[in-house]
Amino acid sequence: MKLPNVTMKEYKTRINHAEVQSYNAGDEVDFVITAQNVGHQAVSGCSVDLTCNYSGVSVLTPVAHLDGLEPNASSVKTFTVKIADTVPPASIVSLYYHIMYDNVHRVDTLNMLVGGNFETFESGDFSQYAWTMGSNPWVVTNAQHYAGNYSARSAMNLPGNSSSDMTITTTTTEASTISYYRKVSSEENYDKFSFSIDGTKVDEASGEVDWTYFSTEVPAGTHTFRFSYSKDYSYDDGSDCAWLDNISLPTVGILVVEDVEDNVSVADHAIAYAKVYPNPANDYVVIESETPAGRVALFDLNGRMVKSGNADGGNRYLLNMGDVAPGFYLLQITFSDNRTQNLKIIKR
Repeated sequence: MKLPNVTMKEYKTRINHAEVQSYNAGDEVDFVITAQNVGHQAVSGCSVDLTCNYSGVSVLTPVAHLDGLEPNASSVKTFTVKIADTVPPASIVSLYYHIMYDNVHRVDTLNMLVGGNFETFESGDFSQYAWTMGSNPWVVTNAQHYAGNYSARSAMNLPGNSSSDMTITTTTTEASTISYYRKVSSEENYDKFSFSIDGTKVDEASGEVDWTYFSTEVPAGTHTFRFSYSKDYSYDDGSDCAWLDNISLPTVGILVVEDVEDNVSVADHAIAYAKVYPNPANDYVVIESETPAGRVALFDLNGRMVKSGNADGGNRYLLNMGDVAPGFYLLQITFSDNRTQNLKIIKR
């Protein structure tokens, strides 16, 4: 039988038209959500809605309609979300994206970490966090960037046997991770970028190295992180510097207590929605649902499948995350009635 099948394909978040992955109290965030009809018939009477059951976050955009969406066609709708000034730092807030047509009601969960320690340098300076510079300070530049419009760059034209250092000290009450993207252009094996935690080097690169992701675990406590570009006594090669972008500093998020009743059918919501925890995750996530689950797949934010599993029609499934790199992922759950649910999860 030919039927429509509308699912959430992807979503992005923007502030003032710039794509972001971090949000703070007081921000107004646009969730740009793409829905796709992966079925074999055009859909009629379809509506999509974004809701939040936490009083500190409001969705300002009303229900949108996707009538006439043909097979394989996509539709992009933007929902504006307002974060109150009173939302505490490191709060994890769940938003629910509803797709409704005929007797179908899908719910995707989009988790938003408010006030996470995410340095993007999009302020154009170092004012967002308490960075300390050495005698040859790093600068913020728009000449190179992994994402957004800005990145941090080590000092150029350094004298021989010198370095450009940038440090920050943070405290976390639980084990966490630090991650970043780096780019290097230097004399290979001699002029080097390095990253150290409490004086111990954990990352190093030299030569021509394009934007590369690095992450490592950080135990609970107070730690000093140093980013450095150092030169030997002679000879330059390449741009003779390093760049940093999207530094995720150690933080622990806390799921907020939902204190607002969902304005969409509670019965349908319970049937379609799977509870996934812990999120952020360390070694595993548990998937529990009223409707038996089938295939489970984990995708990175570029759409590449990282791993998959089969819940075999059970109501509880444990997905191993121990071999997954820290970062943001999209978890897709397919239920026994062919409904699907997608939600963003964080691997620490």
